[in-house]
Amino acid sequence: MVKIKYFQYHNPSMPVHLEQVDIDPTRVYDEVDTAYTIYGKCPAWSHKALREFTVYAPKDIKIEIDVKEQNLRSTFTEEEFHMLMTPPPNWEVRQTIQLHIPQVFCWTDAKGVWIELKEAGDNPTFRYVGGWWNLSDWPRPNGIAIEFRDESKPIIIKRGDPLYRMAFFQEHNLNAKFDLIKETPSDELLKQAQTRVNIKHMFPGQTSKWIHNSSSKCPWYKLWSR
Repeated sequence: MVKIKYFQYHNPSMPVHLEQVDIDPTRVYDEVDTAYTIYGKCPAWSHKALREFTVYAPKDIKIEIDVKEQNLRSTFTEEEFHMLMTPPPNWEVRQTIQLHIPQVFCWTDAKGVWIELKEAGDNPTFRYVGGWWNLSDWPRPNGIAIEFRDESKPIIIKRGDPLYRMAFFQEHNLNAKFDLIKETPSDELLKQAQTRVNIKHMFPGQTSKWIHNSSSKCPWYKLWSR
Protein backbone atom coordinates (compact mmCIF):
# COMPACT_ATOMS: atom_id res chain seq x y z
CA MET A 1 0.00 0.00 0.00
CA VAL A 2 1.44 3.38 -1.05
CA LYS A 3 0.86 6.04 1.60
CA ILE A 4 -0.17 9.48 0.38
CA LYS A 5 -0.09 12.10 3.13
CA TYR A 6 -2.30 15.16 2.86
CA PHE A 7 -3.01 18.43 4.64
CA GLN A 8 -5.93 20.83 4.06
CA TYR A 9 -5.58 24.54 4.73
CA HIS A 10 -6.27 27.98 3.27
CA ASN A 11 -4.32 31.18 2.76
CA PRO A 12 -1.14 30.16 0.87
CA SER A 13 0.95 32.97 2.39
CA MET A 14 0.09 31.97 5.95
CA PRO A 15 -1.36 28.43 6.05
CA VAL A 16 -4.31 28.04 8.40
CA HIS A 17 -5.38 24.48 9.14
CA LEU A 18 -9.01 23.71 8.32
CA GLU A 19 -9.18 21.05 11.02
CA GLN A 20 -12.50 22.24 12.44
CA VAL A 21 -14.34 22.80 9.16
CA ASP A 22 -12.68 20.69 6.48
CA ILE A 23 -14.33 17.66 4.89
CA ASP A 24 -12.06 14.68 4.42
CA PRO A 25 -11.63 13.43 0.85
CA THR A 26 -13.44 10.18 0.11
CA ARG A 27 -12.42 7.25 -2.06
CA VAL A 28 -14.64 7.21 -5.15
CA TYR A 29 -15.18 3.47 -4.79
CA ASP A 30 -16.64 4.02 -1.31
CA GLU A 31 -19.08 6.64 -2.61
CA VAL A 32 -21.02 4.01 -4.53
CA ASP A 33 -23.15 1.19 -3.16
CA THR A 34 -21.62 -1.44 -5.42
CA ALA A 35 -24.27 -4.01 -4.47
CA TYR A 36 -26.91 -1.90 -6.23
CA THR A 37 -25.04 -0.89 -9.38
CA ILE A 38 -24.28 -2.79 -12.54
CA TYR A 39 -20.80 -1.29 -12.86
CA GLY A 40 -19.92 -1.90 -9.19
CA LYS A 41 -18.48 -5.30 -10.04
CA CYS A 42 -16.75 -4.12 -13.22
CA PRO A 43 -12.98 -4.63 -12.73
CA ALA A 44 -12.12 -1.74 -15.04
CA TRP A 45 -14.30 0.72 -13.09
CA SER A 46 -13.28 -0.56 -9.65
CA HIS A 47 -9.56 -0.47 -10.50
CA LYS A 48 -9.95 3.23 -11.35
CA ALA A 49 -12.38 4.13 -8.52
CA LEU A 50 -10.14 2.59 -5.85
CA ARG A 51 -7.37 5.03 -6.81
CA GLU A 52 -9.44 8.22 -6.98
CA PHE A 53 -10.51 10.53 -4.15
CA THR A 54 -13.06 13.38 -4.15
CA VAL A 55 -12.23 16.76 -2.60
CA TYR A 56 -15.12 18.80 -1.16
CA ALA A 57 -15.85 22.49 -0.60
CA PRO A 58 -15.62 23.49 3.10
CA LYS A 59 -17.96 26.50 2.75
CA ASP A 60 -20.64 28.08 0.55
CA ILE A 61 -19.20 30.16 -2.31
CA LYS A 62 -20.91 32.31 -4.94
CA ILE A 63 -18.94 34.10 -7.66
CA GLU A 64 -20.29 36.42 -10.36
CA ILE A 65 -18.33 37.92 -13.22
CA ASP A 66 -18.78 41.00 -15.41
CA VAL A 67 -16.31 40.64 -18.25
CA LYS A 68 -17.21 43.98 -19.81
CA GLU A 69 -16.48 45.80 -16.56
CA GLN A 70 -13.64 43.39 -15.70
CA ASN A 71 -15.13 42.83 -12.29
CA LEU A 72 -15.66 39.89 -9.95
CA ARG A 73 -18.19 39.76 -7.14
CA SER A 74 -18.35 37.03 -4.53
CA THR A 75 -19.68 36.09 -1.12
CA PHE A 76 -16.16 36.43 0.27
CA THR A 77 -15.38 39.38 2.50
CA GLU A 78 -12.81 41.80 1.11
CA GLU A 79 -10.10 40.15 3.20
CA GLU A 80 -11.20 36.65 2.13
CA PHE A 81 -11.37 37.71 -1.52
CA HIS A 82 -7.66 38.53 -1.65
CA MET A 83 -6.73 35.54 0.50
CA LEU A 84 -8.89 32.80 -1.03
CA MET A 85 -9.23 33.69 -4.72
CA THR A 86 -7.06 34.84 -7.62
CA PRO A 87 -8.94 36.84 -10.31
CA PRO A 88 -8.45 36.17 -14.03
CA PRO A 89 -5.00 37.32 -15.19
CA ASN A 90 -6.30 38.11 -18.70
CA TRP A 91 -9.77 39.48 -19.40
CA GLU A 92 -9.43 38.95 -23.17
CA VAL A 93 -9.85 35.16 -23.01
CA ARG A 94 -12.26 32.68 -21.45
CA GLN A 95 -12.27 33.45 -17.76
CA THR A 96 -10.55 31.09 -15.32
CA ILE A 97 -10.15 31.84 -11.63
CA GLN A 98 -8.13 30.17 -8.90
CA LEU A 99 -9.66 29.23 -5.56
CA HIS A 100 -7.40 28.70 -2.55
CA ILE A 101 -9.89 26.96 -0.29
CA PRO A 102 -9.29 24.25 0.43
CA GLN A 103 -5.61 24.07 -0.35
CA VAL A 104 -4.86 20.35 -0.39
CA PHE A 105 -1.18 19.53 -0.13
CA CYS A 106 -0.23 15.92 -0.90
CA TRP A 107 3.18 14.30 -0.55
CA THR A 108 4.65 10.81 -0.37
CA ASP A 109 7.89 9.02 0.44
CA ALA A 110 7.26 6.54 -2.37
CA LYS A 111 9.05 6.87 -5.70
CA GLY A 112 7.46 7.30 -9.11
CA VAL A 113 4.02 8.38 -7.86
CA TRP A 114 1.95 10.67 -10.08
CA ILE A 115 -1.14 12.67 -9.18
CA GLU A 116 -3.91 13.64 -11.58
CA LEU A 117 -6.48 16.32 -10.75
CA LYS A 118 -9.73 15.92 -12.65
CA GLU A 119 -13.28 17.20 -12.78
CA ALA A 120 -15.77 15.63 -10.42
CA GLY A 121 -18.41 16.43 -13.04
CA ASP A 122 -21.22 17.32 -10.64
CA ASN A 123 -21.51 21.12 -10.70
CA PRO A 124 -23.52 22.73 -13.54
CA THR A 125 -22.05 26.20 -12.93
CA PHE A 126 -18.31 25.61 -13.41
CA ARG A 127 -15.73 23.38 -15.10
CA TYR A 128 -12.65 22.23 -13.24
CA VAL A 129 -9.37 22.61 -15.16
CA GLY A 130 -7.31 19.53 -14.39
CA GLY A 131 -3.73 18.40 -14.85
CA TRP A 132 -1.13 15.90 -13.63
CA TRP A 133 2.46 15.79 -12.46
CA ASN A 134 5.08 13.66 -10.73
CA LEU A 135 4.11 13.97 -7.07
CA SER A 136 7.22 12.19 -5.80
CA ASP A 137 9.48 14.77 -7.42
CA TRP A 138 7.30 17.86 -7.20
CA PRO A 139 5.01 17.88 -4.13
CA ARG A 140 2.98 21.10 -4.09
CA PRO A 141 -0.55 22.23 -3.16
CA ASN A 142 -3.27 21.21 -5.59
CA GLY A 143 -4.65 23.99 -7.75
CA ILE A 144 -8.37 24.72 -7.97
CA ALA A 145 -8.68 26.35 -11.39
CA ILE A 146 -12.29 26.72 -12.47
CA GLU A 147 -14.03 28.42 -15.36
CA PHE A 148 -17.61 29.59 -15.76
CA ARG A 149 -19.85 27.31 -17.78
CA ASP A 150 -21.94 30.40 -18.55
CA GLU A 151 -20.43 33.79 -17.73
CA SER A 152 -23.91 35.33 -17.50
CA LYS A 153 -24.67 33.08 -14.53
CA PRO A 154 -22.87 32.83 -11.18
CA ILE A 155 -20.72 29.97 -9.98
CA ILE A 156 -22.53 28.47 -7.02
CA ILE A 157 -20.79 26.06 -4.65
CA LYS A 158 -22.34 24.70 -1.48
CA ARG A 159 -20.47 23.28 1.48
CA GLY A 160 -19.98 19.58 0.79
CA ASP A 161 -20.16 19.92 -3.00
CA PRO A 162 -17.47 17.96 -4.86
CA LEU A 163 -14.81 20.32 -6.24
CA TYR A 164 -12.54 17.87 -8.04
CA ARG A 165 -10.98 14.43 -7.82
CA MET A 166 -7.42 13.30 -7.15
CA ALA A 167 -6.20 10.14 -8.89
CA PHE A 168 -2.90 8.43 -8.11
CA PHE A 169 -0.79 5.94 -10.00
CA GLN A 170 2.78 4.67 -9.81
CA GLU A 171 5.26 4.25 -12.63
CA HIS A 172 5.92 0.60 -13.57
CA ASN A 173 3.18 -0.56 -11.17
CA LEU A 174 -0.30 0.45 -12.26
CA ASN A 175 -1.74 -2.05 -9.75
CA ALA A 176 -0.33 -0.12 -6.80
CA LYS A 177 -2.94 0.68 -4.15
CA PHE A 178 -3.07 4.01 -2.32
CA ASP A 179 -4.13 5.14 1.10
CA LEU A 180 -4.74 8.79 2.09
CA ILE A 181 -3.38 9.72 5.51
CA LYS A 182 -4.11 13.08 7.12
CA GLU A 183 -0.94 14.58 8.57
CA THR A 184 0.36 18.02 9.47
CA PRO A 185 3.57 18.74 7.53
CA SER A 186 6.55 20.51 8.96
CA ASP A 187 6.92 24.25 8.38
CA GLU A 188 9.92 23.50 6.16
CA LEU A 189 7.94 21.10 3.97
CA LEU A 190 5.15 23.66 3.55
CA LYS A 191 7.73 26.31 2.71
CA GLN A 192 9.22 24.08 0.02
CA ALA A 193 5.78 23.39 -1.43
CA GLN A 194 4.89 27.07 -1.62
CA THR A 195 8.26 27.83 -3.20
CA ARG A 196 7.38 25.45 -6.02
CA VAL A 197 4.11 27.31 -6.58
CA ASN A 198 5.98 30.64 -6.63
CA ILE A 199 8.51 29.27 -9.11
CA LYS A 200 5.68 28.24 -11.44
CA HIS A 201 4.35 31.81 -11.45
CA MET A 202 7.78 33.43 -11.70
CA PHE A 203 8.95 31.20 -14.58
CA PRO A 204 5.81 30.27 -16.57
CA GLY A 205 6.36 27.42 -19.00
CA GLN A 206 9.69 26.44 -17.46
CA THR A 207 8.63 23.92 -14.81
CA SER A 208 7.28 21.22 -17.13
CA LYS A 209 10.68 19.56 -17.42
CA TRP A 210 10.74 18.98 -13.65
CA ILE A 211 7.12 18.14 -12.85
CA HIS A 212 6.81 15.62 -15.69
CA ASN A 213 10.15 13.84 -15.38
CA SER A 214 11.25 11.09 -13.04
CA SER A 215 14.12 11.53 -10.60
CA SER A 216 14.35 15.23 -11.39
CA LYS A 217 15.64 17.89 -9.04
CA CYS A 218 14.38 21.44 -9.04
CA PRO A 219 17.27 23.75 -9.97
CA TRP A 220 16.04 26.32 -7.44
CA TYR A 221 16.03 23.92 -4.49
CA LYS A 222 18.49 26.16 -2.63
CA LEU A 223 15.75 28.77 -2.34
CA TRP A 224 13.97 26.49 0.13
CA SER A 225 16.56 27.12 2.81
CA ARG A 226 16.32 30.90 2.56
